[in-house]
Amino acid sequence: MTAKRGMTAFAASASNIVSPSSRLSRHGSTTSPQKVLPDSKLGDAVSYALNQWGYLTRYTGSMPIDNNLLERDIRIFATGRESWLFSDTVDGARASAVIYSLMLTCRACGVEPLAWLRHVLTELPQRPENAAIDDLLPFNFAKTAAA
Repeated sequence: MTAKRGMTAFAASASNIVSPSSRLSRHGSTTSPQKVLPDSKLGDAVSYALNQWGYLTRYTGSMPIDNNLLERDIRIFATGRESWLFSDTVDGARASAVIYSLMLTCRACGVEPLAWLRHVLTELPQRPENAAIDDLLPFNFAKTAAA
C-alpha cells in the first residue's frame, strides 16, 4: 500500500482499520471466539483498547506518539530542583533557574550552549548599560551566526 502525500504509512493503513466489534459482527458473532478473563491484565488491556478504539484509529502519525523529548527536557529540571535546595539565597536559586532556562532554550533552538555563552560573555561587556540585548538571546543567535 502506498501512503497518500503528507501521510505516513501508518496513517494510510489506519484509515482502513475497522473497529474490532464491527469486524466480529460482520462474521455473525458478537463475542470473541477466544475469551479473555476481564479481571486479568490482558483483559484490562483489551478492554482499554476497545474503549479507546475511536481515538486509536484517529491517530494520523503527524505528531510523535510518545513524549520522550519533553520528558528528557523535564529531567534536567528535576535534577536541578534537588540542587536548588542547596542554594544559599533566593537570588542564587533564581540565577540557577535562569541559567537552566537559557541552556534549554539553546537546546530547543539547535544552538550549541557553550558557543552561545562565549558569544554573550564577549558581546555583553562591550555594550552600553541601557543597550537592547534581544539579539543576544539564543533564538536570535542562530540568525547572527548564520549571517
